[in-house]
Amino acid sequence: MYHFQFPTTEEEWTTIAEGFEKLWNFPNCLGAVDGKHVQIIPPPGSGAYYYNYKGYNSLVLMAICNANYEFIMCDFGINGRISDGGVIAHTKFYKKLKNGTLHLPDSVNPQNSQRQLPFVFIGDEAFALRSDFLKPYGQKDLNHDKKIFNYRLARARSKIENTFGILAARFQIFYSPIRLRLESIDKVVLACCVLHNFLKRSCPNIYTPPDSDFEKGSLQSGLRANPSHLAHLQLLQYLDLTMMSTIFPVCQPTKEAKPKSDVKHRFLQDQSPETVSSLPSREGTELVQSIHTDSQ
Repeated sequence: MYHFQFPTTEEEWTTIAEGFEKLWNFPNCLGAVDGKHVQIIPPPGSGAYYYNYKGYNSLVLMAICNANYEFIMCDFGINGRISDGGVIAHTKFYKKLKNGTLHLPDSVNPQNSQRQLPFVFIGDEAFALRSDFLKPYGQKDLNHDKKIFNYRLARARSKIENTFGILAARFQIFYSPIRLRLESIDKVVLACCVLHNFLKRSCPNIYTPPDSDFEKGSLQSGLRANPSHLAHLQLLQYLDLTMMSTIFPVCQPTKEAKPKSDVKHRFLQDQSPETVSSLPSREGTELVQSIHTDSQ
C-alpha cells in the first residue's frame, strides 16, 4: 500500500538513517524537515491571516522525507503567516518528538567513529535546536569544522527541498494559486503527496528519470502532446463513431444529411498511410484505409 509510511519501530528508523549515510554521507539522520508555502485564494474577510513573508497568501505544507525523495510525514493547513518553527510545533510528530514517544533508536557509533552520536532530524535555521533535531551553525565565527558540518547538513537537508521540487514539477497545481475551498485544498495537496510516493516507488525511472539532476533543480519533462499523437487519437475516435453507426443503424445519418462532412474528408486526406496502419484493430484499419482511399 502506497501512503505515508511513518516509522513506528527502531528498525524502520534505522533503515532511513542507513539511506542518508549511504547516499548523502550524513550518519544517524532520520529525516529532512522543511515547510512549503502552497499559494491559495484566501476566503472573503480573512484579511492578512494567510499572508506570508514572501508576499502572497498561503497554507503551509510541513513535511519530512527520507533519502529517496519520499515523504514519511506530511501535515498541511496552518496559515502562511506562521513561521516553519511555529508550524511544526502544531504537528503530532513534534509533540511526540518532545514527549519521547517516537521510538527512536539509541545512540550509536557512526562508521569510522569512536564517539556515540544520537539519531536526529535535520532542518534549517527556522527550527529550534534540540539534541534530536539539528540545524546549521550561524554564519558568524565559522571555523573549518563548522563549515564542513554545515555543508554536510545542507546537502542532506536539501533532499526535502528536492522532494518539494519534484512534487511541484509533476503536479503543476502548485505553480499557481489554488482556487478551492480550504477543506478541498487540504484533500488535493495531501492526495498529491500520496501520489508522489506511489509514483516514486512504482515507476521511479519514469517519474524521476535517471538523467534528472535534483542537486541543480533540473527534472526531465514527461510526455508532451504532438501532432502524431493527436492524429492517432482523432482516428480512433472517428473509427469508434463509424463502427457504432454500423452496429446501430439508427445512428446512421438520414438521406438529407451528408454521410461524410467536409471536415472529416479534409482530416482523412491529411493522414499518411503509416498513421492509419498504426491503429490496433485490423478491421478498423481496413475500414479507415478504404475511407482514406475513397476520399482521394
